[in-house]
Amino acid sequence: LPGQVKLVTGASTDSDNLLLVAPALLGLGGLLVAGIEILKARKWRRWRRYIPLLLGLFPLLSAAILYAASIPSLLDVPFAGRELIGHWLSAIYFLLWVALGAAIWIESGQIRHDGPG
Repeated sequence: LPGQVKLVTGASTDSDNLLLVAPALLGLGGLLVAGIEILKARKWRRWRRYIPLLLGLFPLLSAAILYAASIPSLLDVPFAGRELIGHWLSAIYFLLWVALGAAIWIESGQIRHDGPG
């Protein structure tokens, strides 16, 4: 609703920004807490233990990568791959969500996983 009001009226308030950022921060915090608790519980095995924590840390890591990629442009140094970094980060983030779904599915016991990994 705040975004729609802004589109119609052209007005912007600080509460609009809070309503857009708060869900992202809550999701980030939730994934960090879930990742830490899954590691502590030691019930998930192998690579599946680390996926929730990676998902919680990924926005912070990607912000650091994007910041580091912007430094050459601030110094007027050409950097050819700068435009692709955001696309690669989005693809990796999507694959982490797919991996989380696979981890939940495997750990729920609904499928049998006898292979490596």
